[in-house]
Amino acid sequence: MFSRGNNPAFNFSNYASFASKRFKNLGTLNNHRFTLKVNIKLAQTGGPSGGLIFALGVIEKLTQESLVRSRNIAGTGTITNSGKVGPIGGIAEKIIGANRAGVDLFFAPIENCEDLKNIETVLSKSERSRPKIVPVATLAEAVSILRMPSNSQYPSCQSTQLE
Repeated sequence: MFSRGNNPAFNFSNYASFASKRFKNLGTLNNHRFTLKVNIKLAQTGGPSGGLIFALGVIEKLTQESLVRSRNIAGTGTITNSGKVGPIGGIAEKIIGANRAGVDLFFAPIENCEDLKNIETVLSKSERSRPKIVPVATLAEAVSILRMPSNSQYPSCQSTQLE
């Protein structure tokens, strides 16, 4: 999860140096050199499934644009150096946790859409409208979705098909 400010769930400034070295295709960030002292405790993350949300947090912190816009956002997915978002395990449990945390928008790897076919049966009727689950294949897609106007129709697993 991330939000602007000091969110105890995740302090993205700690990951800025890591991401600036690891993710070279961040668009406008490629033209800047960042010198940061960072203490990274990646062992506490429990695996690579936080790659997408780490990268989004870094972009949010290192650019003047507010992508979050007061929304409670979470997500999961591995990420490659080229920005491709990869599938993860246990996605239903992550969505249940995000729902309990009051998340509005949840990014999921598009390759996990098959795993989400029955998510409606896992969530109670009152939980089904939140969080909005949005599949993405790349970091660029996730950024584009965050830039969409608030009243936009977000992609869904039903509306998005793997090529």
